[in-house]
Amino acid sequence: MRKKNSGLELERQKLEKKVAYYEECIRLSRHRHYASSSEKSEADSCQLLLFDEVENESDVKKPEPIVCEITYTRRSRKAGG
Repeated sequence: MRKKNSGLELERQKLEKKVAYYEECIRLSRHRHYASSSEKSEADSCQLLLFDEVENESDVKKPEPIVCEITYTRRSRKAGG
């Protein structure tokens, strides 16, 4: 009976270690998945640079184009016409 009891005690200790190991794995997995650092990546920063391409490649010394404002009036259509 004592041999069986000591064998079961060793098995219980091994199983407790496995449970602790798996709990830690799950905790780390959740941290990696939901942590704020998971939302930051180099791919995102490279993609944002695509939208700034015009600004990055523009010539600062070149003058801005002249914008003219065109105003006119429209006649409204008559109903049924």
